[in-house]
Formats: sequence, structure tokens, C-alpha cells
Amino acid sequence: MHIDLEKHTFLKALSRQQNVIERRATIPVLNSLLLEASLDDSQKGRLTLTGTDLEVCLEEVIEATVHVAGKVAIPAHILYDVVRKLGSDTISLKLLPEKGLELTCASSQFVFPSTPLDDFPSFKKASFSSELPFEVPSLRKLIDQTRFAMSQEEARYYLNGIYFHLFEGSLRAVATDAHRLALSWVTLEDPPESFAPFIISKKAVQEIRKLADEEEKNITFFLSERQIACSVKSATFYSRLVEGKFPDYTRAIPESRQQTACIACPSFSQAVDRVSMVSGEKNRPIKLKFSPQCLTVLSQNSQHGSACETLTISYTGSVVEMGFSARYILDILQQIKGETVHFHLQDALSPSVLSDPEDAKALYVLMPMRI
Repeated sequence: MHIDLEKHTFLKALSRQQNVIERRATIPVLNSLLLEASLDDSQKGRLTLTGTDLEVCLEEVIEATVHVAGKVAIPAHILYDVVRKLGSDTISLKLLPEKGLELTCASSQFVFPSTPLDDFPSFKKASFSSELPFEVPSLRKLIDQTRFAMSQEEARYYLNGIYFHLFEGSLRAVATDAHRLALSWVTLEDPPESFAPFIISKKAVQEIRKLADEEEKNITFFLSERQIACSVKSATFYSRLVEGKFPDYTRAIPESRQQTACIACPSFSQAVDRVSMVSGEKNRPIKLKFSPQCLTVLSQNSQHGSACETLTISYTGSVVEMGFSARYILDILQQIKGETVHFHLQDALSPSVLSDPEDAKALYVLMPMRI
């Protein structure tokens, strides 16, 4: 193997691989990146980069001048760290028998140890049976408005991702950690006739969202029973779907929303952030006391003291005092695009619903805390 290629193109491809390939993988070979130099049917040179952690896989093809075809697997992260600090625009890669891969750039020379190709893991690609096209803005909306609510718990693995399914001509995305729930949807002009619901893992969600930033028009999901794939320009991303059944989330959404407070979003967010600073706990618990035309935000801690702020709001319901995680409230308020947020509540023990008056296709559910 012997090739020449542009640093900028190579670095961009290596950068995409950094989150796919684990830095501290339990299996050492999973730290490696497969580089394969070849000539296509028109004798045009190309370099294929493949990285995987066995759950996800990213393949990318970039242009290169191929003097000798071949392939090699080398440590991914040290290669990236070196390439991003090189000064010249042209890089040469040459496979040295029994020594590894030699990289030269201007006056710089590096030799990287290679991994036996037989040890490099093979990501088995499925035969995809259905397609789901997305307009990129719609895909970004679905991911951005739900991913913050994905669970962190390994035990309930089926909550560690975003659940996608069809509902009355729209595509819904849902994420929950059992303490909060985020729901967003988009209307499909031509919904598929048959479509199996699926759960995309947290890591896959992050990578797909990054790819969506590089595309302007459309992205298509290719689906099988256990796998998903999508392509953006020269990169193709594959991921296993999360196995397991997503719970019936509709049961967690209160039907009654008789008491509604209309709150100015910026001032609410700032008050919650300030008051919760004295809580001294991870989730920063606070109390919200709803009174006619008034919202009081309170927090108290034996070591750090207490804090209280009062906001003027539009609310005519009964007095209700509830405990919440400030961090969860702030995560939701970041998704509100308008100047106000609607806070729908019932009583101190029932879940509340937050919605954006300027976005009728998203809502958020918060479970109260006992403080």
C-alpha cells in the first residue's frame, strides 16, 4: 500500500471516526481504523476508512492518488492526533513490511504499528427491506427535541435511545428516562404503507445528528429488523437497533390540562438556574409554587442556605406546590423556541406537561419529586 492524499480531506474523515471508535475499548483491536486503498473501475484512486465498535460502523471513501493498492489497520486516535497537527497539505502513506504504516508530510515522518487484518472486527451488514426519507430540518427537529431525555441506565436498555414510530400520518420521536418524557413529531406527506417501529441507540443518535449537519436537503434511513443505515455524501453510517419493546408512553401523558400557567421563558430559566445553585445536589431539586398570577421558585439546603425568586405569570388556577429537578426543567426550556412556555399542572403528585405555544408538534412531561 502506497498513497498520497490531501491533509484536509483525510483529517475530516478521521475526525468523523473519533466518536465511533472507542478510545478506551475493552478489546484493543477496537481502537483500530481500517484503511483500504484501491482503484475503481475508471482507475481513479480512493481510500476507504472503516471504524466500528461492533454496535455502530462508519465507512467513508475519499479521493487519493494510489501508487500501490492495499489495506492496513492502525490505532485510530494517535493517527488523528498526528494528522491534525501537521502543517503541510500533502500526506503520503506507505505500508512497510513487518514495521507498520509510514506517514510522511514535508519533513515529518511517523511510523504507526499495524494490527493484524484477521483480527480487525467485521461489522455484518443487513439486507435492508424498507426506507424512510427525511427532510434534514425535520430530522434535526426530532432528534434535538428528544435526545436530552434518553435514559442513562444500563438496566433499562430499551430506554437508552429514541423511539420512532408512525402515528396518524405523522412520524413520532420519543425519549424518556421514566422521570421525564420528550415527544416530537413531523407530518409525513407520503407515509410508508408498512413501517415497523424502531429504537435508535444513544451513540447512533449522536452520530446521525452530526451527519445531518453536513447535509442540506434529504437523508434516507434504510431499515432492517435489527439494523439502520444512512448515507451523507461520502460517508455511510450503520448501527444496530436497540432490541426490546418501548413502553406505552402515552399512558404517562396526562389527558387533563385544565390548569395552565403561561410563563416568560427567559426569566423562568434564569430564576430556576439561580435558585437551584444552593441545592448542592446532582439534580438540583427545587420547589415551584403556583399561585394566581404568581410563581415562586424556592430551594433550600442545610449547608448552602436558601433561595427564593418570584415571577409574575398568567395563571388563574388553584395554589399548587411541586418539587422538580431544576436540571430537567432547564433541559426542556432550552427546546422552547418562543418567548413563553405553557406549564400544564394538576396537583403536587401528578406529572406536568410543558409545551411551546409556537410549536404544536412537541411536548414534554415532567414527573414531580418529593422534596
